[in-house]
Amino acid sequence: MVLQRFPHSAVVWGYADSGSKISLFLKNKEYNSITENKIGYKSPVWRIQIDPISDTNPFDLEFTETKTDNKTSKIYLRNILFGDVWLCGGQSNMQLTLNVTEDGQQEFTIAHEFKNKIRLFTVQQHFADQPQYDLLQIKQNWSEPSLESLRSYGWEYFSAVCWHFGKKLSQNLEHPIGLIVNCWGGSEIERWMSPDMLKKCDIPNTNSNHSQLWYSMIHPFLTFPIYGVVWYQGESNTWYNRDKYGCNFESMVSKWRELWYENTKGSTNPSYPFGLVQLANSEKEGDFVDKWAWTRWEQTSGYGYCPNEKLKNVFMATAVDLIDNGDDPIHPRKKSDVGIRLGLGALNLGYNKTLEFAAPRVKKVIEEEKILRIEFQSDFGRFEFDEKKYSINKKGFDLCCDTDDCFKDDNMNWFVLKDFQVLNDSVLLEKPSGCTKSKYVRYLWRHKPCEYKMCPLYSKTSSLPVTPFLSEVVLSGNRGMRVNFNYVNYFIIFFIFCFTTNHV
Repeated sequence: MVLQRFPHSAVVWGYADSGSKISLFLKNKEYNSITENKIGYKSPVWRIQIDPISDTNPFDLEFTETKTDNKTSKIYLRNILFGDVWLCGGQSNMQLTLNVTEDGQQEFTIAHEFKNKIRLFTVQQHFADQPQYDLLQIKQNWSEPSLESLRSYGWEYFSAVCWHFGKKLSQNLEHPIGLIVNCWGGSEIERWMSPDMLKKCDIPNTNSNHSQLWYSMIHPFLTFPIYGVVWYQGESNTWYNRDKYGCNFESMVSKWRELWYENTKGSTNPSYPFGLVQLANSEKEGDFVDKWAWTRWEQTSGYGYCPNEKLKNVFMATAVDLIDNGDDPIHPRKKSDVGIRLGLGALNLGYNKTLEFAAPRVKKVIEEEKILRIEFQSDFGRFEFDEKKYSINKKGFDLCCDTDDCFKDDNMNWFVLKDFQVLNDSVLLEKPSGCTKSKYVRYLWRHKPCEYKMCPLYSKTSSLPVTPFLSEVVLSGNRGMRVNFNYVNYFIIFFIFCFTTNHV
């Protein structure tokens, strides 16, 4: 087991007879708790909050129960580490285990190297119709990394993404890491949200599946301090409430943080780091624009990158270029890239390590006579363009012009821009001869935008890909604007209202 380390306090709790006193002696200090009857718990419960511990060596914890008749008994928790606990959540791409990935076999031979550095835990999938205060089932109890704990038949344990993520952290930190896998293949985000979270985004409380996994698989952990969360989910929402995903994700992240902070009595950071994986492809062929591209956009709340104003202290590992052309493309088999990219984000935002975790992002798109200039922010270094990669698929950039219907489903108003140049921190695009007024430019707006690690633009220093973006085009000298479709719609309605009012 891993309990949350310094600077936060660890919390341990359990069941005992009514009125019993539970004592723990640790590092020259005695902790005591009296059992209480609490709503939702199956038996009287005790709770001990341990002072922050920075030691990295294993501990044995001895608990003594003194009953009301003064009889005593002891319980031992052995080989306990104090470290940072991360929850790995989502659907099947987080659930996918090392034994069925292309880059998983080698991990079994090195597992022993992380014996005193990483611990593993996997939650059994189950659902409930009301909040649970304890897990109904456990698939894999706390374990040291080994061939047996990392490799199971089928999709039992251990999550490939979660393992590679934890390993990346362990290789760059001096203390233990606890990994909790908590996911369900095919689940929509609404199933991981409480009714209050759904209400914030105007999601009707009419679907019986909503909140079931929140009740059964998340709620029991709210009293257990954690350091952060990584999240690989969104595929199922491509066909269900896709346009609400941005709001739902914001609401879920915000409320999870708030409730973990409250229920651990301040032992969890109220703005703990939260990582997400931007979706890869789901089909072998994907030279078309569809809902998948819009889901990626919704994952970032319409910014194209993280962190941003709506998703603060949220980092993103894109899988847009991690394409798999195998028999099951929706589950890319090379998971080490995803875990490592998540690790880079966590080390930067969660541990203040000066590691590049994202490629340069678009700043603005400017129309200059016959060209379009895309300027990038260089916070995360410079990017580079590989002509050999781009020659395979000259479909990175699209332009919409001379219409107010850029976002119709038929995509008939978009031009594919095949010719461009890279100049310092900018990309120069040649405007089509038939385009009078440029409206929007988008990048990698395809179901399958490129082959494996073969997209046009990558960071020169980290080799991370520039992520998909959608940006309004402005005239030279004006500042660029982030696309917000609600504002676009409000403007159209306001314009129509003013026009009709002035012509009555």
